[in-house]
Amino acid sequence: MTTTDMSFNAEYQLTTLQEALSDAEVALGTIVALGNKNGKTGARFDDASFPATRLRLRTLVGGKAPLPGAVTEGTVFIIGQKIGVAAYRQ
Repeated sequence: MTTTDMSFNAEYQLTTLQEALSDAEVALGTIVALGNKNGKTGARFDDASFPATRLRLRTLVGGKAPLPGAVTEGTVFIIGQKIGVAAYRQ
């Protein structure tokens, strides 16, 4: 089991970030954490497993995941603003 941290552009729109994270999972393994560091969105991936379905991001509502069953959640950058998101499987 190896984890890999990766940074993503802080100016991405939600759908662009969602696509970039899903693409990274194909090579790096399942996403296990989301956050922000040094003005970028950060994500940690674990190669112990690779997802069979794509990732879908939803913004948090009142600081809470809008649906049960989130894979992970964290505060990321969306169009340069810190926004709380939850990640789900489609």
